[in-house]
Amino acid sequence: MEDEFQEVSSRPSFNESLDKMMGDAWGEVKDDFSHGTGMAKAASAAKLVGKGSFYLGVKLIQNLPDAVQKMKEKQGK
Repeated sequence: MEDEFQEVSSRPSFNESLDKMMGDAWGEVKDDFSHGTGMAKAASAAKLVGKGSFYLGVKLIQNLPDAVQKMKEKQGK
């Protein structure tokens, strides 16, 4: 049972995985812009835009409940 818990706790959290995804995407873009062809540059830039949009969307959804609560508090004053 403890082994299962240690295995689960060693996995990165969702937010850590998102941050790693963005870091990897940024590294890929930097590498492709330094050493890649025109097609590789365009593809890696498109991937970065897509992953960045996903990242921002997830962060927006995660922060939405707090933002709504703050708006309710401001309207109540």
